[in-house]
Amino acid sequence: MNGKVHYWTWDNAMSMWMHAGVFNTGAGAHAIVFTQDGNTAYVTNQESNTVSVINVSSHAVTKTLNVGKKPNGLVIKM
Repeated sequence: MNGKVHYWTWDNAMSMWMHAGVFNTGAGAHAIVFTQDGNTAYVTNQESNTVSVINVSSHAVTKTLNVGKKPNGLVIKM
């Protein structure tokens, strides 16, 4: 893993988004999509040909899925 995803939180006192942290994903992190409930995210990793499954609350990769060459976009069908 050598891709990174940065995340931000809203600071009410400053009325602006503030960088809150970063976590590792597969190489070439590219696209992200969230489930409807907002609990899970999926990140395409173009250089490692994988998709990282993310627990949004803990900002942790819970699973890595091997997919085809250079995944680009994601769609969640409900």
